[in-house]
Amino acid sequence: MKKILFVLIVALVSQFLFASETIWLWNHNDNDVAYYRYQTSFDEKWRIVPSDHYSVKVDSGDVTEYDFILQQSYDGVNWSDATIKNHVIKQEVAPVIGKAKTNKGLVLSLQVVPFESYIATKPHEARYEKKSKYSLGLDGEVSYFFEKFGIGAQVGINIGWEEFSLIPFYAAKERVYGGAYATLSYRILDGNRFVILTQLGLGTNYELINNVTYLSPSILIALEGGIRINENVTISMKPSFITSFSSWNGEGEYTSFVIKTVSIGSSYRF
Repeated sequence: MKKILFVLIVALVSQFLFASETIWLWNHNDNDVAYYRYQTSFDEKWRIVPSDHYSVKVDSGDVTEYDFILQQSYDGVNWSDATIKNHVIKQEVAPVIGKAKTNKGLVLSLQVVPFESYIATKPHEARYEKKSKYSLGLDGEVSYFFEKFGIGAQVGINIGWEEFSLIPFYAAKERVYGGAYATLSYRILDGNRFVILTQLGLGTNYELINNVTYLSPSILIALEGGIRINENVTISMKPSFITSFSSWNGEGEYTSFVIKTVSIGSSYRF
């Protein structure tokens, strides 16, 4: 009998950590051959296929190396010498960077807000809007996560040297802004390295503009994305939007909108 010529096709399926399915292909170079049979070193049972079969698929399961043995026959009784090929399955283990210990636990975070946009309106009157100058704020937060959901509290303060314009003309040189919120968070993505979450908060804003105090119920909406440095520490950016309504003060009611488009900070997970 002519010697069997083997061609090993690279494993078709890479499942989880290793490729467990491999297709073996050989050349049919003797027209008188009626049968082939094969076995593996992890399963010694012979399996017979007719001569019009030139390939088989082998699922090796957890085995990382094995021998594939093939013989051919004219009559199905007498068999040729075995052709043996050794196959080593390549391990394909993905690197893990800063894998989290658990999705549950307490998270403390601090965000620095170097700049924010602010608009305030008085009903039936004119509009205040920020023109320029500087502002700096801090947002501190503590949340406890139950898998993907988290509940917590957030407190923020922003001190600004800002100019507001009222048509036709008005100027406010100083502004102190702060707020306290009860928050509900949901993690959209919490992989080994990346963290993305949405946040909704209800609370109260405190504002001091030109020695006039404004208090108002407020809604906080935020989207946070970050990179986990290790099991505990995450660096993140957190754009947020705050709207206040039905404010009360010595001059009457007004509505304000605060957009914190730039904020960066860090969180620590216990």
